[in-house]
Amino acid sequence: MSDGIAVCIPSRGVVDTHFLNSVVCLFNHCNEKVVVDGLPLVQFDLLINIGSMVFINREALVHRAIEQGSKYILFLDDDMAFPPDAFASLYQRQLPIACVNYPRRSYPINFVARSLDVKEVLTIEESTGVEEVKFSGLGIALIETEVFKKIPNPWFPMDYVESEKSYQTDDVGFFNKAREYGYKCYVDHDASKLIAHCGNNNFHWRQRNA
Repeated sequence: MSDGIAVCIPSRGVVDTHFLNSVVCLFNHCNEKVVVDGLPLVQFDLLINIGSMVFINREALVHRAIEQGSKYILFLDDDMAFPPDAFASLYQRQLPIACVNYPRRSYPINFVARSLDVKEVLTIEESTGVEEVKFSGLGIALIETEVFKKIPNPWFPMDYVESEKSYQTDDVGFFNKAREYGYKCYVDHDASKLIAHCGNNNFHWRQRNA
């Protein structure tokens, strides 16, 4: 038996070369039929939605993944670089929502994940395993499609926050809504140490602590 995983890429139409290489390596890894610690083999299906609004792309991709009967959605933003082992680590957790903690593409460097009391979650040398958080980014996230079936859409609301005079991002909207329906969010620190957020520079976890 195999687990159907919809690899969902919400793209604005420009793909980073590091990201492209990562996706090719991931699919090659799958084709080698590597068993992850005795878990079912995975069957990847590539889904891409192109548009200027990332949250609209995500909504469309989730609908397509549900329609084709995928068990998991693997969100991959097209500015992320990662080895296949990052996916393997998330998959081993067998959690409804597992994601990575990564640096924002700006200085000073801060991580995207926030703790339950909304403080920055650090991925440092000693960090390992999974940690429950209030929210993180969806740059690389493995989510059971069952989560989306139980939560009414829109799944990625971008609500206006009066105190900040700004809109919350689509990932924060998703994690807040998921928590309302009983789903916890976890970051995988081991996977987080393997990935990079690509820009004019590639932002790695170690740089936050330099």
